Amino acid sequence: MKKFAFTLLLMLFVLVLPEHGQAAAANNKIFLDGKELTAGQSAPVENVGGSVMVPLRMISENLGYKVDWDQASKTVTIGQTGTTMKLVVDQTAASVNDKTVVLTNAPLNRNGTTLVPIRFISEQFGLTVSWDNDQKIVTLITPETGGNNTGSGGGAADGGQP
Repeated sequence: MKKFAFTLLLMLFVLVLPEHGQAAAANNKIFLDGKELTAGQSAPVENVGGSVMVPLRMISENLGYKVDWDQASKTVTIGQTGTTMKLVVDQTAASVNDKTVVLTNAPLNRNGTTLVPIRFISEQFGLTVSWDNDQKIVTLITPETGGNNTGSGGGAADGGQP
């Protein structure tokens, strides 16, 4: 009876755990304003220490920001009108306009791609971010800049949803 229970438990681990790991890597998707981002997906979206980590270059370039990489210092610099951000791989301290910002998780390097916490993306770029854990989908929405404001509040730029 003990052998049967052990064999059943072993089969459960072999069948369930590898499938879970493969599904997490293969099914992660990122949508920006309703459009799926697929370029440069050599590194998947990852959940690290409770933080969803996304490929920084793919997000920032699709938003039209300039991204530079310094291999020697492992520093990525993101430039947009009036804002310069610097992040160093494996360090939780980042720089935004020469002011230090502490990240929940340090940027990671996966297959030559820098992954950063999605919360950092939302706070610094003013995006609304949502994470569907069941489907492993990150949804990013840029703030409204037009005249569609009804005056009722709740917009993406006012810190609505995390």
